[in-house]
Amino acid sequence: MPIFIHLYTKEQSRRLARISNEFPDTAFIVAHLIGFEDIAGISRSENVCFDLSAPQLISQKRIENALQTVGSKRLFIGSDTPYGSNNLAINLET
Repeated sequence: MPIFIHLYTKEQSRRLARISNEFPDTAFIVAHLIGFEDIAGISRSENVCFDLSAPQLISQKRIENALQTVGSKRLFIGSDTPYGSNNLAINLET
């Protein structure tokens, strides 16, 4: 069962990256690409995935960077997608 986490600070992102290295068999899903740059730079494991919802919070450039850095298998349209104005359509267009 994956752990879905909502981070707020750079320190929390860095701590999650270190924890993900300690528990490579545990899947972590990070909400809204929060801390993506810190986590991708520290985590050696592929057990951290990223949620792309809601599109109002994430630029297309950032999504493209995440796609190039971790690949499509580690990016998800997430829990906030049904909410907001046309979130699913915006995510699919991106």
